[in-house]
Amino acid sequence: MIGYADDAIVVAFTLRSVVRRAGIDAVRAHWPGTDDGFATLTRLAGLDGAGGTTGRK
Repeated sequence: MIGYADDAIVVAFTLRSVVRRAGIDAVRAHWPGTDDGFATLTRLAGLDGAGGTTGRK
């Protein structure tokens, strides 16, 4: 169980760092998954209020 928890924490911190540097729109442009998956990921990482859009253009 701890293995999954620390993986999730590392992913969240990494994603937040990338978003701060590149912006949420740049991350979204490179997201290979679904719109729903990206929305879930940003909510779980605490990025749902990061500004920008999460939808594809």
